[in-house]
Amino acid sequence: LSADALTEATASGADHVFNLKIDVDYIKRVREITGKGCHAAINVTNSVPAYSSTPQLLRMNGVLMVTGIPQGPLQFQAMDISMNRIRVRGSNNGTTPRLEKCVEFSHEHGIRPRVTQFRLDEFEEMLKLMESGKHKGRRAPLPTTYTHSNHKPTKMPNPWHSLLLLPACVAAVTLDCKHIRIDKKDFDLSALGGPKTIHEQRWLPPSISNTTFTIDLCSPLKKLKGVDSKEQCPSGTRVCGVEERYNPIDGVKEVIEVRPIAGEFSTSHGRAMDPEVTRLKESSNTDLEGLRIELRGGKFPETRSGDLQKAIVELLCDRELTGNEGFEEDGAVMDAASYGRMGRRADGDNDDDEPELPDLDKGKSLQFVSYKSEKDDVGVLRLTWKTKYACESAEKEPVKEPTEGNKTAGWGFFTWFIIVVFLLIAAYIIFGSWLNYSRYGARGWDLIPHGDTLRDMPYLVKEWVGGVADRMKSGGSRGGYSAV
Repeated sequence: LSADALTEATASGADHVFNLKIDVDYIKRVREITGKGCHAAINVTNSVPAYSSTPQLLRMNGVLMVTGIPQGPLQFQAMDISMNRIRVRGSNNGTTPRLEKCVEFSHEHGIRPRVTQFRLDEFEEMLKLMESGKHKGRRAPLPTTYTHSNHKPTKMPNPWHSLLLLPACVAAVTLDCKHIRIDKKDFDLSALGGPKTIHEQRWLPPSISNTTFTIDLCSPLKKLKGVDSKEQCPSGTRVCGVEERYNPIDGVKEVIEVRPIAGEFSTSHGRAMDPEVTRLKESSNTDLEGLRIELRGGKFPETRSGDLQKAIVELLCDRELTGNEGFEEDGAVMDAASYGRMGRRADGDNDDDEPELPDLDKGKSLQFVSYKSEKDDVGVLRLTWKTKYACESAEKEPVKEPTEGNKTAGWGFFTWFIIVVFLLIAAYIIFGSWLNYSRYGARGWDLIPHGDTLRDMPYLVKEWVGGVADRMKSGGSRGGYSAV
């Protein structure tokens, strides 16, 4: 292994790296670090000697993952497999549901795979780089449908070459709202799922511009029925901006721009959403509690000279808000007629002040901050979102102190006394029944201790009550004698 390869592995998140040519005792060192050996070892090389030494790194019942494909056959000890000392598995692809734990592990430990992208007309160049052994990380061609004028159309590669792309697909990371773990703290933002809209309005005489930004943190936006597909963002979009302009002169509404700001476009344009979640407390110059989520993948216009887009959402901790306020019946929409009346009122005014535009986002937890080009001409949409689910103790609801009206008294002395007496009587009956059964072979009512006394109890009580009644009826004392 080269020093560059070890450096690349460390940069990708590896805790320990070894050069097999220098660290001859690497097997011993690995077993010391892991205790009894690794639970699993993945071989991504095509080296037969590497496969021969990998089983020695495993503990009992460890898993050897065969990913790299060597030219020659592999040999394993039959005894190791038959006695379940090692298990051999093969896989070089997978889906997100199957790799959920892998994705969570990579996210928690900061493992970020390096993926170099190539256009389809650069496919042969990518293969040559792979054959030279000088490449680093993963390679992924961009599946585009257009050809640039400076490149000649190339023959489609052999379908078997697509197998080389499967490991790169595994590297795709999505945003799982239900399981977000940052700095050993867990957050669940699934309650914020679903499309949410906010607006940016501008007065552009004689027109009024209204850009509607729609965001869904947890899943791609769905296409709206009855709306032209050209007036909607493509599939896979998480954050979409649609600018409409209303001209009060002719009363016409027109869609000007449709901007896919963030989303997963790996299969269509080769750009991943690449979500990045950080705690606001870890950011500089702020003591706010919450999360900052950055979503990428967008580009506008969809040309070679287009500007990349991204959305930055700051979720601020507010224990009084769920984050869905204002979206229960989001009917804040202005039609062309309403904007037309505003435009005519503005024309009737003699001053140069702009007309006051309505606040379409009043009362919403999600608010628009800005949308402009920032560093490297990247279009950045900034939003703030107040919600209790961004609080670091959101999973632990605060205990409310009881008020005077709902305070309930605890069990008193007599309640506990009755419970204890009942338990003692029950224990006495159970133990006595077992004793009568084991010693005397008793059955039925004979099992109960003092069964004769209990059977006679109604008569004894009746006689006692009768005696008390007779004494109360007697007019005087007869010295213990009764009248005859």
